[in-house]
Amino acid sequence: MGDKLIEVKCGNRNFGSADYRQILMYWLLSYMASIEKGPLEWTTGILLNPRKNRFIEVSFDDLVSATAVLALRLLTKQK
Repeated sequence: MGDKLIEVKCGNRNFGSADYRQILMYWLLSYMASIEKGPLEWTTGILLNPRKNRFIEVSFDDLVSATAVLALRLLTKQK
């Protein structure tokens, strides 16, 4: 809806890393399309599970930053 990506999950489990990776990949595709075609990419991702009455809203800027920091920490530990 506009600048928000809404991902609906109806499973009986809590949100996990795979769910965050999934919306991050969707955002990456929208970002690539915005570079080529010019429309704005999503700024916010929402994970919604009506079965468990769960809702999480996350800024893609924050999610990308957190992912980059974790990746950098993993890379520096390997050296």
